[in-house]
Amino acid sequence: PRVAAHGKHVYAVWHQARHGLDNVYLAVSRDYGRHFRDPVRVSDNRRGSVAEMLPTVAARSGEVVVAWQEFAVGRSDDRGRVMLARLDSRGRKKGPDLRVDDTDEGGKWLPQVALDGSVPVVAWIDERDRGLQDLPLEHVYAARGTAGGGFGANVRVDAGTPVPLAAHLDNKWSPTIAVAGGKVFVAWSDFRNYNWDVYFARSDDGGLTFGPNTRIDDFQGFERVNEHASLAIDPLGRVHAAWTDLRAREPDTNIFYARSDNGGATFSPNRQLDDSKTGFNPDRDTPTNQWHPALTSAGNRLFAAWQDNRLGNNDIFFASSPDSGATFTPAERVDDTGAGQSEQGRPSMAWSDGRCYVAWEDNRRGTGQAFVARRDCPVP
Repeated sequence: PRVAAHGKHVYAVWHQARHGLDNVYLAVSRDYGRHFRDPVRVSDNRRGSVAEMLPTVAARSGEVVVAWQEFAVGRSDDRGRVMLARLDSRGRKKGPDLRVDDTDEGGKWLPQVALDGSVPVVAWIDERDRGLQDLPLEHVYAARGTAGGGFGANVRVDAGTPVPLAAHLDNKWSPTIAVAGGKVFVAWSDFRNYNWDVYFARSDDGGLTFGPNTRIDDFQGFERVNEHASLAIDPLGRVHAAWTDLRAREPDTNIFYARSDNGGATFSPNRQLDDSKTGFNPDRDTPTNQWHPALTSAGNRLFAAWQDNRLGNNDIFFASSPDSGATFTPAERVDDTGAGQSEQGRPSMAWSDGRCYVAWEDNRRGTGQAFVARRDCPVP
């Protein structure tokens, strides 16, 4: 599940197979997440007839957008589409579904959406490009909504020459997007260095073109498997990034963090955001994994949630920074499953009206369900 919030409205989206193939659903809360209305299908497709997956949501005043990927035929991932629906604050559709990408060639994966005012901007992974031996490559593409209600030309976001070993594996994955002040910021996992690194690009014209790519993670040794980046932009334009980091062939993953004070031209030295190493004895304790961070910011405060198995199974943890990422509070538990053996994972987070909202996938009842929790997150 992904979550967005504006005012007292909270929006959660996910995909599930109720009738045949997976479809995208939306649930709306009008009371700050205390209760949610019955979920509704988002797309115009006939129920269960088209495989719709991995939705994402963004909300502003009176404007809600939901984007998702779908397969052109059955469950074949060789041809796909990126689609978007526009809704009002109550979750009622404003018109027919819109096509975001502009070709049926190749698979389309993992769309991410943000709003520049009322205009949606979408980034996704696209397999239209071909590499050696005519094999499809996964690259980052983006498109901006137009005044006429559709989407403009698709533009490639990632750029640069892969090292020779990665020439036939020049793939990208797990994009994330943020918008602030008319600028669009995108980060993703990138295999151009024959390791999975986190890269970043900025658009100064609302997503119509993108500038040079900047590497965010800073470890130079082998082996690097860094992914699932999340971005947040604060009121001063500082770019905050968090990601799942596996470096130096360590036995566990952690959440790492970096900040840019110059719009993404350079990033600060990386440091671990989660506190799982506090009190850790390498001769006695078992390493644990921290994955899938989600960031959001408000004022001078930064909020982070992630998936964490330090207690023996996956739970959702949370920390905040009162000083724009200079320091982070000790981690606290989000989910309320106690010492049970259920799994909670892949959180999403939003902030509105002094409250943080975290959504995640949860199997405490035996099957995967979407859960949401909230807490006060005041900003001075």
